[in-house]
Amino acid sequence: MKDRGLITMSLREANCFKVIQATVKGLLPQWRAADRLNLRRVKSGGWSTAGV
Repeated sequence: MKDRGLITMSLREANCFKVIQATVKGLLPQWRAADRLNLRRVKSGGWSTAGV
């Protein structure tokens, strides 16, 4: 059987992929991507998921 390079992901994972892809292409500002991915800036300078 030929390997078609297909992957399986949930709708949530697909949405995250689209947000990251749009950010890399410059179509979506980083702050908006962080908001859509439910991320927040932490004092250490990194990122954390909100509510964790």
